[in-house]
Amino acid sequence: MSFQTINPNTNKLVMSFEEMTDEAINNAVAQAEKAFSSWRKTGYTERSQLLNKVA
Repeated sequence: MSFQTINPNTNKLVMSFEEMTDEAINNAVAQAEKAFSSWRKTGYTERSQLLNKVA
């Protein structure tokens, strides 16, 4: 089963997403936890500099 994002203004398909397996979900959560454990130790100055680069 896939999930779809539809533009409500045009009724056109924007993107379609396939359902994730339990293993894929667990891997994504583990990666997010790992990234957050590093990110939370990052100071506000460095965070703002990184976010400004991305923007």
